[in-house]
Amino acid sequence: MTLAKDYPRRLVGLLWAISACLFLWFFNHAKPEPFTTESYFLFSFMLLGGGASYHFLVELLTTPYVEGNSHLWKKLLFEMSLLMGTLLLTGGLILIDKYIWPRNGVLAFVSLFLGYCGLWFMSSRVERAFKAIRSNPPLQRGAPQAARP
Repeated sequence: MTLAKDYPRRLVGLLWAISACLFLWFFNHAKPEPFTTESYFLFSFMLLGGGASYHFLVELLTTPYVEGNSHLWKKLLFEMSLLMGTLLLTGGLILIDKYIWPRNGVLAFVSLFLGYCGLWFMSSRVERAFKAIRSNPPLQRGAPQAARP
């Protein structure tokens, strides 16, 4: 069994899909009363967050993998792995606070705060790595003429 040449691109797409679903699933655990302003904002966040996640996934999957940008895809794969680890750590701490060692939500609040700070930081690193891939000169040379802006 051999790996496809563009396995980092496929793994990045898979990690993005799983991490976006986990992120939205964490927000789904907040269960406000129906037909309140809070439930409207939760629904709006889920709807727009899902749309944005899908859009970024399509951008990832339609960006070509060429030899000139393979090192950038591997860097993006590393950044996505760190993002996924931050999500899993945050979610694990929330579940520990809710089911295993409940302490009035203090651990969940602290883990959410630190987790979202970490997610913001990691997301900015992922965005920079993806922009480097999209603006890479070998990618521009390998792109078809119609796809160039």
